[in-house]
Amino acid sequence: MTAGCAGILPGDGSSADPTEPGVSYPDPPDTLTNTSARERVIEYEAAHLESRLREEKAITDFEMGYAEPANATVRNRSDGGLYVSLDASYSYGTENSTADFIPTCSLYHVNETAIRRVSERDCDR
Repeated sequence: MTAGCAGILPGDGSSADPTEPGVSYPDPPDTLTNTSARERVIEYEAAHLESRLREEKAITDFEMGYAEPANATVRNRSDGGLYVSLDASYSYGTENSTADFIPTCSLYHVNETAIRRVSERDCDR
């Protein structure tokens, strides 16, 4: 297994209404604040990663922020919302193996109507 940020193309167009079974994506915030945007980005990234893993493997466990809390930072307000960068790590298990401390770094655009995963970026770790 290779740890890192591979697998999602920049601008993958993810939005807050995916249809993957078993994974719950957050709704956009009713009131957009720095805090609500950061919280939704962390929730969305966890749902996105778990969904992606479930498509590839029969995972039995998933957790983001196990080793250290996820760090979501509001970068700027433009295009009718907030751009939020996320640096985090996640862990997952299957029946026969576990993987821990896998870095994930991405950029999101959040407003009151949508959460969009704009791109995946290299992790500065």
